[in-house]
Amino acid sequence: QYIKILDDKGADGQERYDAAVNLGDLRHPAAVDPLIRALGQSKDTLLKRAAAWALGRHGKMAVRSIPTLIAEIGGKEAYVGYTCVDTLKRITKDALGAEASVGQEFDPTMSRTERKKVQKAWEAWWAKNQKNLGA
Repeated sequence: QYIKILDDKGADGQERYDAAVNLGDLRHPAAVDPLIRALGQSKDTLLKRAAAWALGRHGKMAVRSIPTLIAEIGGKEAYVGYTCVDTLKRITKDALGAEASVGQEFDPTMSRTERKKVQKAWEAWWAKNQKNLGA
């Protein structure tokens, strides 16, 4: 039911947000791909943040979301990027046993140019580590 609501672009924004949060709480593997779509395709900032947060709750089941999470770091919305970085750390800690470090911390008050640098650092990290994560 929550997946249907999340995928329904005509649904109310609050309903889709609630669906994403509930899918994070449930941690069902079938929710990962719809959450990735919501994060990557939605224009709704709150939904994007909820989808990123929910992916983090899925831990290593959400490894395939890493490229989408990284793509959102340098976007228009700083708090979406912030949530994505937090989620990346959660997923990598669950999958690797240690939080990934890219040498640059993310601060939502950074300029977009600075956020893009953090995104590039995560892209370089992913290029080196995706095989270790089974991707």
